[in-house]
Amino acid sequence: MPRLLFLMLFSVISFCLYAQQAVRGTVLSTQDSTSLGGVIVKAIDVEEALLAYAISNADGEFLLKIKTEVDKVVLQFSLMGYKTVRKVITPKTTEVTMTMEDDVFQLEEVTIKATPIYGNGDTISYNIASFLSQTDRNIEDIIKKLPGIDIDNSGKILYKGEPINKFYVEDLDMLGGKYSQITKNLAPEYVTTIQVYENHQPIRAKKDIEFVDKAALNIKLKKNQVRPMGYISGGGGYGDKALYKGELFALFIRKPSQHLLTIKSGNDGVSYSSELTNQISLESETTSQINKLFGRGGYGKPSIASERYYRNNSSIVSTNNLFKLATNKTIKVNADYSYDKNSYTQGKQLVYFSEEGNVIVEEAIDSRYETHKLGAEVDYELNDTVCYLKNRLSFSSQFVDDKFEIATGNQLTETRKMNEVRLSNQFNYLRRSDKRLTGFNSRMSFNNFPQNNLLIANNTEAINQLQKVTGWGFYTTESTSLNWSANRRSMFSLLLLINTAYDKIELESQHEETSKHTAQGYKISYEAVAGYTYQNTDLRYEATLPFRLYTIRYSYGNNEKFRLTRPYINLNHSLRYTLSARFALTGKLQYESVIGDIVDFVMQPIQLNYLSRMTPGTGVLEERNRLGGSLNGNYKNSLAGLFYSVQVGYTLIEKNTINSSVVDEETVSSTAKEQKNKGRLFLATGYFSKNVHNIRTVFSVNGNYTLNKSKRIRHSIKYPVDVSVWSVAPTITTTPYKWLYISCDAVFSQTGVSTTVAGSATKTTQDNWTTGIHLSVFPFSGFEVYSKLNYTNIETEPSKYVSAYFLDGGVRYIRSEFEVELKLSNLTNQKVYENTIHNGFDQINYRYALRAREFMITVRVKF
Repeated sequence: MPRLLFLMLFSVISFCLYAQQAVRGTVLSTQDSTSLGGVIVKAIDVEEALLAYAISNADGEFLLKIKTEVDKVVLQFSLMGYKTVRKVITPKTTEVTMTMEDDVFQLEEVTIKATPIYGNGDTISYNIASFLSQTDRNIEDIIKKLPGIDIDNSGKILYKGEPINKFYVEDLDMLGGKYSQITKNLAPEYVTTIQVYENHQPIRAKKDIEFVDKAALNIKLKKNQVRPMGYISGGGGYGDKALYKGELFALFIRKPSQHLLTIKSGNDGVSYSSELTNQISLESETTSQINKLFGRGGYGKPSIASERYYRNNSSIVSTNNLFKLATNKTIKVNADYSYDKNSYTQGKQLVYFSEEGNVIVEEAIDSRYETHKLGAEVDYELNDTVCYLKNRLSFSSQFVDDKFEIATGNQLTETRKMNEVRLSNQFNYLRRSDKRLTGFNSRMSFNNFPQNNLLIANNTEAINQLQKVTGWGFYTTESTSLNWSANRRSMFSLLLLINTAYDKIELESQHEETSKHTAQGYKISYEAVAGYTYQNTDLRYEATLPFRLYTIRYSYGNNEKFRLTRPYINLNHSLRYTLSARFALTGKLQYESVIGDIVDFVMQPIQLNYLSRMTPGTGVLEERNRLGGSLNGNYKNSLAGLFYSVQVGYTLIEKNTINSSVVDEETVSSTAKEQKNKGRLFLATGYFSKNVHNIRTVFSVNGNYTLNKSKRIRHSIKYPVDVSVWSVAPTITTTPYKWLYISCDAVFSQTGVSTTVAGSATKTTQDNWTTGIHLSVFPFSGFEVYSKLNYTNIETEPSKYVSAYFLDGGVRYIRSEFEVELKLSNLTNQKVYENTIHNGFDQINYRYALRAREFMITVRVKF
């Protein structure tokens, strides 16, 4: 019986694959042979039944997927202003070129209503006018309302739950990932359409060779913009102290170039430097090992907007310039500077688990963070269908000076100074012939860490402890690649790559006595990655077999040496099946071995703050083996404004090290121990979004569930720890009338931690609930009255909840290019915000002091 079912299933799949025909083509104008975009192409049978349809893109190209058994199919081409034409094709036809003649006629008086969402192949276009409301201040407000698209709290754009891989303005990438400068500042009236390019391959020479399951976003502007678009604004107000802000945003788009200038400064709690964050990490720079070890430090931050608790001064200056030298050839020159000085006050209770009785530490902390960042890059790119050439030279630096006043039995002062400078160059070259794609890539980066000092002092005595860390790293990646087609459906690839990393870390600690530790050396990996791809109309299968040979030479401590030369073999499989133009399934299976680096040989304890210290290295190279798989289903119906996706994944992790910790009232020490350690991770996510255009409403829901099973050692006892987190986040945005706008969002989440203590299983859970309501009323043209209510309900102890209400409001008046706004913040005058975090079997209770009730008057002039 199973054999019969298998044969039946195989026959059905074979029939479906056999019965489907793909027809590509191009539509041209008879008059001047230019490409015609927007042509409606229909495939019909002899009885005029519709079999499939498509719309040609800007290059006149279209793709039809026809499922039929008839011998002849009629293609019909229609476009306003041109004569409708037909062409008969047979099942053997795969490519069609059609020309269309002008058709002169007189239009009667008509009313045209734009379609809010329409699709053309892998391009989805959102008509901005269909989603625009009077409350929208920038295009980020618009993007948040588009079905299928989200923006998280950091400003990162997600399409069906996944980050985008490119952000374009008029199909040009001026910002290199720092797109918040556009989304948070560009007014909606300058934009006509927002486009999503699904499965976007940014390198044209790789099109149809290397498949990408990420999407890109493109902003289409109104034409005939012959002057800069933007604004200048200034404002002042009062709360705990006098408030001010000043902003200048100027975007100039013309045919051969794009220019953007941003200058901002203020102390209203907003950190402007977030606008300069690179939200696309496809080409992330190699991070210094020292930066990985120490990070920024600090004592935690609340899960609410920074303007609720920051006492700050923030400034940015950024200039971005793109010049189009020729078709598909550009050069970018970008530079930016940011300054942030943020301070806030918090109380903190740390509850550390111990079988002998929990250890509780009480803290009161005044935190002050001060950072200067300076960066610049020059980027040259040639990106056509035959050749890809890119060189990017970049420089970045940051200078940190943090200070913490801590009351915990003793009065302590912690001061951290950290400087980092990075210089890197990236070169990429690809060449495509008929059936081959060859390439060479090179990246070099030099990171210098001239200072990382931590000073811990008792306010009534001499210096308690001083820690100095210096070091540098030099990293290179050199690779060459070859892709060639065996036939129309099969493709082979080979990548040869060499990664080199040389690091030096010097650590000096002065605590009762001076101790020094140095770790340095190099890690080289030689890689050969063989790949195979099979693709037809509905199915795409990819497999790669990476082979790595590592050569490692480290010296550390008292002239101790580590040597390793060892091969590793990994495996990656990916299968994508397109059931229809609207629904696709993607499955992935991966086995990967990851090894450690110089950090594993830093054997001296590192002081993270006055309480916590960490010994990162064991003198044994960490090895981590991961076996995982995932299944993803995506559905889209652009015309109906319906999008949803579901993903499940499971990963097995095996390591040769495990985290061990010891706690008491004065010290929390953690170290890694050499010991077999297995873990499991289960992940499930879901996304649903629906646009109900006739009532101007968008519904969306995000759902997540993770289960992480691992083991930890506390006081030499190993405990199994299972952490489960689930959350559901619904959002509704509606504009039922021109004079009314309503937006509601909520997040329901639960964190569960279970472990086994002294042979008995214990489990704790924490429920959190946050919700927000935004209401805007427009009593007459250009005048807005708005209010925003945020409510949080957090479980700090079993069945004990702490709630907080935040009410903001204001009025805004717009007349022509002039705008004035009165903003009122924290009208409920909420004084504190409490939050509780479970991290394994430990718990941290936070209590933050908030900014008082405030008002701010801002005047803005658009140009």
